[in-house]
Amino acid sequence: MKIALVGNPNCGKTTLFNRITGSKNPVGNRAGVTVSVAEKAVGNDVFADLPGIYSLNKAVNEESISAAYLDGKIDLILNVIDVRYLSRSLYLTSQLLALGIPVVVLLNMSEKIEKNGGGINDKKLSSILGCPVKKLQKNEKDFSSVFRLSDVKTYRRFSGSTAEKYKRFDEIEREVISLGKRSAISDKIDSVLLNDYLSIPLFFLVMSGVLLLSAGLFGNVLGGKISDLFSLLSDKFSARFDGVIPPFLLSLIADGIFEGVAGVLSFLPMILSLFFFLSLLENCGYLSRAAVSFDSLLSSAGLTGRSAITFILACGCTAPASASTRTLTDDNERSRCLKTLHFFPCSAKLPVLSCLLSLFSEKGYLLAPLFYLAGIFLALFFCKKDSSPKTDIFLLEIPPLQKPDFAEIIGSVYRKSRSFLFKVCTVVFLSSIVVWLTINFDFSFRSCVAENSILAVTCDKLKFLFLPLGLADWRIIASFFSGFAGKETVVGVLNVVCNGNISAAFTPFSSFNYALFLFLSPPCATALSALKTELGTKKFAAVFFRQILFAYAVCSALNLLYLLFSV
Repeated sequence: MKIALVGNPNCGKTTLFNRITGSKNPVGNRAGVTVSVAEKAVGNDVFADLPGIYSLNKAVNEESISAAYLDGKIDLILNVIDVRYLSRSLYLTSQLLALGIPVVVLLNMSEKIEKNGGGINDKKLSSILGCPVKKLQKNEKDFSSVFRLSDVKTYRRFSGSTAEKYKRFDEIEREVISLGKRSAISDKIDSVLLNDYLSIPLFFLVMSGVLLLSAGLFGNVLGGKISDLFSLLSDKFSARFDGVIPPFLLSLIADGIFEGVAGVLSFLPMILSLFFFLSLLENCGYLSRAAVSFDSLLSSAGLTGRSAITFILACGCTAPASASTRTLTDDNERSRCLKTLHFFPCSAKLPVLSCLLSLFSEKGYLLAPLFYLAGIFLALFFCKKDSSPKTDIFLLEIPPLQKPDFAEIIGSVYRKSRSFLFKVCTVVFLSSIVVWLTINFDFSFRSCVAENSILAVTCDKLKFLFLPLGLADWRIIASFFSGFAGKETVVGVLNVVCNGNISAAFTPFSSFNYALFLFLSPPCATALSALKTELGTKKFAAVFFRQILFAYAVCSALNLLYLLFSV
């Protein structure tokens, strides 16, 4: 039996899908979290979580995906409805009833209305629609009785124009729902978050706080503790096994693997805290409000407020942020957003920038919010440069504010951080071994000093490319190219080639210029692959080379100015 979960954006489909199937697909208190079909078999049944849609008119990306899926063989539709928006939701319900496929309407969030003294008459709604209607209970898991409730004999058909249908849906809502009292506290908070003059300054204040806490308290303080711990472990390991295992192997483990992995694991507190704060903002409903607040500013660059959500998500990881652009209904806006998405410092870039900026100044991590502001400015600049007249009207559902669900937030942080830990266990581990081998042997595979090693000689041949940047040190060059595997590896490689003393490869200015170059350069292979998928090969190549050339030009110019004025 193939069962499709269908409904408006942010109605709770994915939460229900996870509950039924035991999956852990990402959920959030905003529209556009699900952008593709997710399927999973449970016994003899196959469940499909479809992207949130308002109709089957195939007007935008998600509607096309969902409508195409429903054109296939579907045995049952579970139409999930947020009862707080019943009238709006019934338009999609009316289209689903007309498909001739068995439909069961599942009412979500009824406890929110009941909490405020309201209620819903699900039996009367079932009588009106002519299909089974069931109120979902929080944490309900057994839906076996629901899946076989429906037939198509008595379904109500709604005729007339769209306006006439919505008028009837409004009447149905008044007939079956009493809303109770609205939350006065929520209204007061929204009066600040959506204020024309306060919303944008408040957003920058919130994001600055997130970045400073992540880079400062968690990154600089706790990250430093982890780094010190690994240094201690490396020393103890060397002392314990000196003379017990061959010097070659001892050096590989202590100077190669320990140093490389330590450099990356020291980022863990910063990355976890950044994911936590972003998930918290999403879960409580703030991201959608930020999108609405930024619509007027983004419109000057040919974008809408929906792009703001994508830009914020890019602070976590640009790969899922690229996929989130599928919610943008205008193809021109989507293309412009994708082309500038990687100017935002992601969770992999931010710790590297913080580390390099700490070499520039002891309090260098305080510059982290400035990089975020620079990312916004550059994104708007290039979008404005490429902009064409907007053809899309900005419409975005603002979900109700809610208390943070910390269980859901912790789950989100875990899912997002798995890829980081996977890189530490695979990419960083292997790259540390490769770097150690290529830094300890020459092309004749004889042991040698670092300056005569395979890595040093190879990178030395590329010095002419990095000379205009003031970064013509083979150790820096090696770390830069390793960053395409994952930006986290930059510091890991620097730790290995500098024997744990990264500052040896930099002057204060070169550390700042390298941080700027990494900030402006293309991201890791995973994010680039996601961008290529969304843009196509030709546009992707143009974006990639434009970004690397822009980074090169800016940092070369800055280095030239430094040389002129430092004499």
